[in-house]
Amino acid sequence: MAKPVSTIRDVEGQNDGKKDHQLRELENLLSSHTEDVEQLFRVVHLLQEKGLLDVAAAALEQGQDLLEILVRQANGPGSLGGIKSLIAVVQGMTKLDASVVSAVFTGLGKASQVIAGGEAEEISGLWDIVRVMRDSDVTTGLTAIFAILKAVGQQLNPTGSTGESSQDLNFSSPTAKTV
Repeated sequence: MAKPVSTIRDVEGQNDGKKDHQLRELENLLSSHTEDVEQLFRVVHLLQEKGLLDVAAAALEQGQDLLEILVRQANGPGSLGGIKSLIAVVQGMTKLDASVVSAVFTGLGKASQVIAGGEAEEISGLWDIVRVMRDSDVTTGLTAIFAILKAVGQQLNPTGSTGESSQDLNFSSPTAKTV
């Protein structure tokens, strides 16, 4: 027969000391990285607010199935062309001047605010177009658009231009000769 239990050890008491030590270490870690923890919570909040946290959780939960779907789609007949197009876009983006791209998107942002606010000038006829063309900002924008059209046209028609040569047009300033 077994011996009777003569002493009872306080197992919970031993674990409480270890837990207290771990809590103090965690508290010290959090207090030394307060800004990082706050930023992490901001990111999690934004992900939740935009619905991306649910998407990420679902993707992680269904990871293997999602990976199989992606592989099947990548092996599809049209995927190779899409991947090549994506690579071409990325390569083309490396050739863009970041300050020009920034200026264009800033302008687009301001234009969308003007349009959304109902502050855009109404153009209802030819004379309104002539009046607006006197604005130096409009002519600068049109000059940029014509420069883009010229460069795209040259790339699409590499055998030779049917219009003026690139030496005849100077799209570098608002006072440049327009087409």
